[in-house]
Parts: sequence; C-alpha cells; structure tokens
Amino acid sequence: MNTRTLNTPTVGIIGCLIVLCLTSATSLYAEQRNLVVTEEAIVYNERFDGIFDKFPKPDPEMKLTSLEAESNDSDKIKGHSIKIGAIYFNPSEPSFKEIYGSGFGIGGEVNFNIWRSLDIWFIGSYYSSEGTLPYTQEKTTMNLFAFGGGLKLRLPKGSVNPYLGLGPLAHNYKEENPIGVVESTDIGFIVQLGCYFQISSGLILDLALNYIHCVVKPQNIEANLGGLQAALRIGFTF
Repeated sequence: MNTRTLNTPTVGIIGCLIVLCLTSATSLYAEQRNLVVTEEAIVYNERFDGIFDKFPKPDPEMKLTSLEAESNDSDKIKGHSIKIGAIYFNPSEPSFKEIYGSGFGIGGEVNFNIWRSLDIWFIGSYYSSEGTLPYTQEKTTMNLFAFGGGLKLRLPKGSVNPYLGLGPLAHNYKEENPIGVVESTDIGFIVQLGCYFQISSGLILDLALNYIHCVVKPQNIEANLGGLQAALRIGFTF
C-alpha cells in the first residue's frame, strides 16, 4: 500500500488557514455579542426614560411665584394691634361664684411688636355683677376692674397669628350691699392663650382664653378674684 507524505510547506499553509478561520470566527462572535448588549442597553434606557417621564417636573417659575406670594402675604401682616370686645368670666372661687355666678364683661388690649415674634402687651377689662348674700338674701353688687400687661410670643403664619402671653395684672375690687362697702386693690397674674385671624387689610378677629389669679383680703377674708375668661374681640393691625 502506498502513502503520500506531506511536505513541510504544505503543512504550514494548512495550519495558517486553520488559525485564520478560528480568528475570523472569534471576531465575528465578539461583534455579534457587542451588538446584542448594545441593543439590550437601548431597550432598558427607553424603559427607564418612560418611567421617569411619568413623574411631573417642577416648574421653576411656579415655585418662584409661590415664594413671592408667601413673602407678599407676610409683608401684609403688621406687628402692632389694638382689640376690643366681650369677655365671659367664670370665677374659680366657689363662694364668689355662688353669689355672683358667671357673666359677660368688656375688655380690650394693645400689642406692640418689639423684636421679631416678641410683643409687649397691655390689657384691661371691666366686669360687674349682682347677686344676693347667702344668709340675709340682700342684694349685693360687685364691680371688678383689671389692668396689666406683659410679654407675648406671637407666631405669625400668614393670616393666622397664634400667641401666648404672660404678665402681672392688678385688680380693683368693690362690693356694695346693705352691710357696707368693701374695696380692695391687689396684684395677681394673667396667662393668655389665643389666636387672631387677618380678615382683611388691617382688620382682625381675635379669640383668646385667659387664666387669671388674684387673691384679695377684704375685711381679712381671703378670696381669689381670678378664674377663666373667654374673649371674642375685633381689632386692627397697624
């Protein structure tokens, strides 16, 4: 049997052709793989772009306009005010309440802004009531003047102005009945919690709750003239 022997140049040529084929196949696979990855990336980007497009984008002009409007509203709120209106007095002293009960009076106050949210305020009120003495059932009349003031912390929020005030309060107490006349002047304190609302330019509506404590000793009999007061007032800012 005869065999043909391949010479060295022939073997070399065949080897080169094999290497060339393998290199071409590898390059073609790599290019195809890169193309697939690129297409997948484009698809994912389009999906994410679609998701983020659903969210509303902020409008810079709208935000600026809103801030300017809030600033203008704050500028319209003036720091000083004057108020006057009705108060409802509920005494805390049982004997005082038994004789005179609860009732309405008048009151007013003036506020001056001295620094940022800090005000100095002055308050005055008048309350009068009639009743009967416990044993003799004779008619008795009581007049109560109060005047004081102090510091107030006010937190303006646009047209809404909540506040908290504290200070001394002087009471002038006068009681008249067939037994005689009793009069006394003493100093206590007042705590005020309230809020006023800006109705229009300069016009305000004020709601407040006052707690008052003042002990008097007419004819060596100690009594607390304080209690809770609810106030409804109308006023002006300036």
